[in-house]
Amino acid sequence: MNIIKKNYHLIILFIFFLLFNLIISPIDLDEIWSYGFTHNLYSGLIPYKDFNMVITPFHPFIMSLPMHLFGSSLLLFHIENAVVLIIMLYLLFKLIDKNTYFILPFLIWPLSIIYPNYNLFALFLFILLIYLEKNNSNDYIIGLVIGLLFLTKQSIGLPILLTIFLTKDKNKMLKRLIGFIIPVFIFIIYLLITNTTKEFVNLCIIGLLDFNNSNSSFNIITIITLLFIILTIVNIFRDITNIYNYYLLLFSSITIPMFDYYHFMLFFIAFIFIFLLNNKINIRLDLIGLFLLILFTIIQIYDTDFKDFTYPNDINRFEYRYMPSDAITNTKSVNNLIKKYNYKVIIIGQDSYYHKLILDKEINYLDLINEGNFGYHGSKRLLKMIKELDKDYVFFINKKELVNRTQTDKDILDYIINNGKAVEKTNFYDIYQLDK
Repeated sequence: MNIIKKNYHLIILFIFFLLFNLIISPIDLDEIWSYGFTHNLYSGLIPYKDFNMVITPFHPFIMSLPMHLFGSSLLLFHIENAVVLIIMLYLLFKLIDKNTYFILPFLIWPLSIIYPNYNLFALFLFILLIYLEKNNSNDYIIGLVIGLLFLTKQSIGLPILLTIFLTKDKNKMLKRLIGFIIPVFIFIIYLLITNTTKEFVNLCIIGLLDFNNSNSSFNIITIITLLFIILTIVNIFRDITNIYNYYLLLFSSITIPMFDYYHFMLFFIAFIFIFLLNNKINIRLDLIGLFLLILFTIIQIYDTDFKDFTYPNDINRFEYRYMPSDAITNTKSVNNLIKKYNYKVIIIGQDSYYHKLILDKEINYLDLINEGNFGYHGSKRLLKMIKELDKDYVFFINKKELVNRTQTDKDILDYIINNGKAVEKTNFYDIYQLDK
């Protein structure tokens, strides 16, 4: 009972985050893809061999473990994510006390960053590392967590690895390196056993060249991000012994190459945290944070369309995820269309994972054809796979993806439209079959 009394605020926040993600926040494609990766591992599929992703696999792996006890569902995925969030907040309360409340509103507004995702898990590991550093924890453990960060997202973990070499104590450095190597070595053994080393290198290392070219952009968020990075560098020069600022600078790699609002907000949260850790603030940031959290929640509820909806719904695996009634109707219509063409259906677009998860169909490489997600020269490789399919396959194409700013590989869309024939047109998809 004493534990509950001491941590009642965390229990309240757990319920808040879970309900916010399930009912208030609109469903996100990254949320579906992250759940899809986790479901794939739970189903026994091998990453890089049976399905494509451009990250190291620790997040979907750790999230898949409870599914072996309770089954795969988006509800369980969100419960796990809420647990991660609460552990993260527990660490923040230990580090910056009630000032943690000032961080809370920026987790949900102006853009929610708390849906289940490997980037959020990377932020959690970053905060865990700072907690371990603050408490002078075992160097093997610190190295191990850096290794897990690398296995969560290699483009963040590799820069963070440089912090190991900041110390002049060679014994300390060696221990952290050993801690880092242990989980990475286990992962390498896994790649060798599953015979996926080549595919991993192509998708997650060499293929990043294609990913960067396809997804890089220079915009106002890029400028703002660079300004915060410059501020971090200035703080390093002000106190070159403060290791937290080095961690923050290297964690800024989370914004590369997308430089979008979502990735910036993750870096912004880390920036606020390190600022509050380094500086004593004499105003009641906790009261300001709670006020803003309530205000932003009300704004988000007001923006959510709760008219004529059913909760929970009857969409398989997504029963407890809020969807407007028209989205439920559209989902069922598309799924009936997929059933009509049986198993030889390929959805060329961003909704493929969503519909396959609902219909319990096995996911493969052609269900995520985002630009930069097929390794080096990925478009050519993807096109080769499309051409090698037999003539019975049909392609569901949403032509809006040609004009809207989506990540779907537009070259593949153009190829199918220009080299195939439309066999049916519906309100949702145009259905094509390639001439062989």
